[in-house]
Amino acid sequence: MMNKHKLRLPAPWEPQDAILLVWPDNTISWQVDIEELEELYEALIALLVDYVDIILVVPEGQIDPVKARLVLMDVPVEFVYFYEAVRNTVDSRDSINVKDFGPFIVESESGFTVLSGIDRNFTENLLLQHAFPCAHSEKTDIYLSWSDIESNGKDLILLDLNHVLQKNPSNTEAGIKNFFLQNTNSVQFVNVETRSTIPGTVRLGVLNQILCIRCDDAMSVYYHSSEKRYETLCTINNNLEEPLELVSLPWSVFVTDEGVEYVADYSQFVVVNETVLVPIFDLPSDEEAMEIISRSFPGFDIFGFPSRSLAVMKTGLSGITQPIPEGVLEPL
Repeated sequence: MMNKHKLRLPAPWEPQDAILLVWPDNTISWQVDIEELEELYEALIALLVDYVDIILVVPEGQIDPVKARLVLMDVPVEFVYFYEAVRNTVDSRDSINVKDFGPFIVESESGFTVLSGIDRNFTENLLLQHAFPCAHSEKTDIYLSWSDIESNGKDLILLDLNHVLQKNPSNTEAGIKNFFLQNTNSVQFVNVETRSTIPGTVRLGVLNQILCIRCDDAMSVYYHSSEKRYETLCTINNNLEEPLELVSLPWSVFVTDEGVEYVADYSQFVVVNETVLVPIFDLPSDEEAMEIISRSFPGFDIFGFPSRSLAVMKTGLSGITQPIPEGVLEPL
């Protein structure tokens, strides 16, 4: 059982000290162009470092080569903190989806706490390297990952209960719910499948909104599942103490040279210190998606980031980036 003090789950649009990334390992087994993926990371880091520090976890023995690549891109590496990855882990070894296994950082009256993510070794390795100097650590019997959870920073949590249960097979639905009710300051949470056979995740906007892509193509294999999810969201939302606005992000697909179709997942946007990076796919719907997201984050700078290669890997900007709240690296 956790300590008696309540934990606050920060919202994704709150101020951040850094973004945590895992540099792709060239020994991975994905059927991808590793050089293309590394170039994408170079471009992403070069963009992000204008707004936030970078915590970059690289394969063992690769700090100097990766740093040299970034220097050639004119990246100010004094704002990049390099750490070596643990090579005996299971879940993180062949993945760049850091939100699946990265450290779960929350806040309490005593400051920030780093809870174990899906991959305990990954988190503990970073703690041993003093990656989060202004936070203390605490082990729990429950695995939590930001890929399944999103908060408005106050009283509402979006929770993919099915995925949390999959990662905690010895726990029960009641046990998971009790954990949040007893240990967080949230008094209501929405149980939605944020990741499922339906493309797109369910996100929160700063203006009390729920955003997700919604299939409007009746001929698509995703249409009926998408509509069912939307209807479920409507029902859940109507039962909230203060219902939110449901915002539909545009639905679009692209086809690769190999003839494979992929969904353009605009819900994979990333909020970084009053800036929003929106995944774009060289499609007419890109402009509409950026406009909708800009209305959901008024006053934020909006930038598009080419994300076709990430979609082909069945991931996206939000999956490969983990925000580190302000005050974790430097004292408030």
